Amino acid sequence: MNFKEYFDIELRSNLINAVIGAIVGYLSFIVNQAGMNIIMMIVALGITAFAIKKLWKLSKDYKWWISNGVIMFIFMWFIVWTIFYNLQLYSTLP
Repeated sequence: MNFKEYFDIELRSNLINAVIGAIVGYLSFIVNQAGMNIIMMIVALGITAFAIKKLWKLSKDYKWWISNGVIMFIFMWFIVWTIFYNLQLYSTLP
């Protein structure tokens, strides 16, 4: 298996969504307002999906986008935000 075969469109879109989700998760920790964090996550997810769609000229259905982007984005966003939130809580303990 060569490098091109391994990095197919699903893996590339998952990697991009994971990285952007982690970045937005950290930004959500910095903002620290629940409503603004949800709005920021939805906007970033929409921009990321639009950019991936235009970059690789994809015409996939919603089921593909949910399984190859939305799930990974939301998981990474939540995991990164939770890690930084817990680190902040631990640093304030006596």
